[in-house]
Amino acid sequence: AGIHPDLIIGCSAGAIIGALYADQPHVKRLETLLIGMKRSDLMDFSLFSSRFGVVKGGRLQTFLKKTLKARTFSELQIPMIAVATDLLTGELIELGGGELVPAICASSAVPGVFNPVQYLGRFLIDGGVADPIPVQVAKKYGAQMIIAVDIGQELSGKEPLHLLGVAKRGLEISYRKFSEVVSQSADVVIRMEFQYVGMFSDRYNKEIYEHGRLMARKIVPHIEQIIADRLAVHEINPG
Repeated sequence: AGIHPDLIIGCSAGAIIGALYADQPHVKRLETLLIGMKRSDLMDFSLFSSRFGVVKGGRLQTFLKKTLKARTFSELQIPMIAVATDLLTGELIELGGGELVPAICASSAVPGVFNPVQYLGRFLIDGGVADPIPVQVAKKYGAQMIIAVDIGQELSGKEPLHLLGVAKRGLEISYRKFSEVVSQSADVVIRMEFQYVGMFSDRYNKEIYEHGRLMARKIVPHIEQIIADRLAVHEINPG
């Protein structure tokens, strides 16, 4: 649609996809990567390797090192900030300089699944824990128009079958409510709203990608209208 980002802020899956696009901003390449991605490309399960996570994280590192041309943030074609959470303090940590791969791994280290990443003297986990849609970080770095993407899924509507299911549903509800609040200050929010697909599934990559593309397409006229309105205001008040 001819809309190109000047800055990408990402956490969790958004950090991975954001880095892939910021490194080589070609939509077709990204589509091929995402549709062809297998669970085994990113996840090396081991119940006994660590008491902090069931996925060691080595395969994600290998995938990123193999796929990304850039080795540091400064080598990316589009500026990017990856957001992580300090496991000990709960602080939101902005990673926008230095080595790229460990920062992306830290930003996407889902607690209880991936091991925390020790980086820059901190124990870091998924940035979505502290802020699932880091709009305020974008504002801090001077973004004048913010397009947020909420990948939160629809609740399944099914009754949880056990204690872990109840706990998981509680976290899902908390995430959705938190996301709704923090995304309110974005100019545009693209909500995926697809039915539940497990984190460990790679069966529906093509369907998920196509759904995301259609949801983004729907919002393009709104984005174009906002841009036109702001340009008109600027012409009237150029100062």
